[in-house]
Amino acid sequence: MTATEVPDVKLEHIRYSSKRMRVLADDMKSADQMTEDHMKNILTTKYSHWRYEQEVRVYSGLDPIDDNGFSFSDFGSKLELKRVIVGARSLITRAMIAEALGGLSAGVKTYKARASFKSFRIVRNKDETLWA
Repeated sequence: MTATEVPDVKLEHIRYSSKRMRVLADDMKSADQMTEDHMKNILTTKYSHWRYEQEVRVYSGLDPIDDNGFSFSDFGSKLELKRVIVGARSLITRAMIAEALGGLSAGVKTYKARASFKSFRIVRNKDETLWA
């Protein structure tokens, strides 16, 4: 995902740190005292080893929640699915993804990922024949 694919107002850039965070500060006696700033700090901080990812995240509210306790955001002009990256060990096939995407399938790029041969990165597997 690139920053241009999501409105800037929704993007949260990840901060990378070599030191482990303290989830609850010394002055907080319980989790219910956690402020929105504390929560944002927790949700947007990762170990510095992952800096190469240059990750950004999008958070969405959970309203409305359906009868089963789930919340969904519809795809549309403000939220558009661009690509599906299938993990190296996933058994999901192209056909399964196409079925799940339904009418969105034609406009969504899909590919299988794998571990890089020369670095500690996850990259696109360019040999499409290795993915059914």
